[in-house]
Amino acid sequence: MNIKNKQSFIERYPSLERWLKELSNDDFMRCKFKKMPQGQFIFRTEDELQSIYLLSEGSVMISSGNLNGNEMGVFYINEGDMLGEIEAILQIKYMKYNAIAFTDCAMLEMPLILFQNWITSNRVVAQNLNKMFAEKLYLSSNTTVMYNQLPTESRFKLFLLRRGCGIVKDSREQIAASCGISVRTVYRLLAEMKKKGELSIEKKKIQLTSDHLKKIETSLAQVL
Repeated sequence: MNIKNKQSFIERYPSLERWLKELSNDDFMRCKFKKMPQGQFIFRTEDELQSIYLLSEGSVMISSGNLNGNEMGVFYINEGDMLGEIEAILQIKYMKYNAIAFTDCAMLEMPLILFQNWITSNRVVAQNLNKMFAEKLYLSSNTTVMYNQLPTESRFKLFLLRRGCGIVKDSREQIAASCGISVRTVYRLLAEMKKKGELSIEKKKIQLTSDHLKKIETSLAQVL
């Protein structure tokens, strides 16, 4: 996609308007537009921080390994938010977590030095960052509590509830990463839930109806 016209880009990706309206046209031209397919790493633990990412479309999973060696979802970054900005502000040279495209994603890649100059010279950007930090902290705290305290089956069922009615497009591996469990456990839970009538599987895809979701909600209400 051609990003030479900032206004056209904002019209295509309005979630980034609060950031881009505070960015000069010249600085906008220094950014790169990138697309990441679902499942691709944007960066990994110990990668050197060189850019900040402004997510214009999709969802990114921030994750780390758990004690069992599985990739464990910590929280999610959605369109309109940033990746890597905390490390840039704190001048942390290497990333301490993984960032994975949870869905197909589109983003602006901003050079590190440009970001650092931008946030120190623009008060509105600093205010927007403060608000975003508070939102991230809240989401991270709540999600961490959920993963640490809930049983495996409950985490799995909550994940499915968030997906809603229809076909669950996530692969078994992606579901395992989101819930912090093994792929083998995913298959076991799917078989158990199918037997209970809490979901169906067609052509290897998980299918959820409103009746399935009601049954899942009922089962969760008994343990939460």
